[in-house]
Amino acid sequence: MQHPHPNVLPYLGCLVEDGRVAGLCFRKASKTLMEMVNPKMVLKVKFDASCHPLPNKEKLLQGWEAGIRHIHSIGYVHNDVHPTNLMVLDDGTPVVIDFDMLTKKGTIQYGGRCEWSDQEVSIASEKRDWDGMQEIRTWLDEGTEKKWLFGSHINLV
Repeated sequence: MQHPHPNVLPYLGCLVEDGRVAGLCFRKASKTLMEMVNPKMVLKVKFDASCHPLPNKEKLLQGWEAGIRHIHSIGYVHNDVHPTNLMVLDDGTPVVIDFDMLTKKGTIQYGGRCEWSDQEVSIASEKRDWDGMQEIRTWLDEGTEKKWLFGSHINLV
């Protein structure tokens, strides 16, 4: 709330029940990037963006990247950049969401989706977020022959 940005989903407060936080409140967003282009959630190595092109792709990507730059500018790393953590508001504004893995730069951080991030990285760094965005850009390129950074060994049916 102290550092708002148009491409970061606004935190509105929390719901308190019996003196305990029962939920976090955010502005409503309409669809994730995954829902927009890959509603069947096909594995990224089998996904072909030419079958589901993203309207205004570059404008949306630039907005999400602006949100990530803002997060970095206040000393944090998102740590979990993938298509279900990028959304579009009803007015068309791209926003970064889901901050449960948000940590200060340089702190210990494990996790992230194995298909979208380097599982060997244990320190939160901006590179981790930019690698996630590069993976998304690759995912959204047309065709199935792509050079993946992570998760290309996953071939589940």
